Amino acid sequence: MPRKLSPILLCLLALPAFAIEADGTVAVARAHDSTLWGLDSNFIQVDGFSEAGTCPQYAGLVILRVRGDKLGDRQTAIALAAQLAGKKVRVSVDPAFAGPDGCWLRWINLLP
Repeated sequence: MPRKLSPILLCLLALPAFAIEADGTVAVARAHDSTLWGLDSNFIQVDGFSEAGTCPQYAGLVILRVRGDKLGDRQTAIALAAQLAGKKVRVSVDPAFAGPDGCWLRWINLLP
């Protein structure tokens, strides 16, 4: 006979992922050659965003991995526009989706 899960455990399992947001200027927008670094190896870094749970860092800033698809292209376009214009962005990352080379960028907003 299967055991029932407690209501508290069910609530904990249903909680959404824990996202971390930060504001700042784009310090780095990097695109690597997939031959050397593997697919989906592009990333950005935001000034002042130095800690996000278990997300890895490079040069003291959190590494925000950008997908190698159309969604990633849009995220990269916003990051580059912000960097060139000297505008701030707001980024969101979830440390639950981390790898050895960064956490996946959930979204990026260009701030006024």
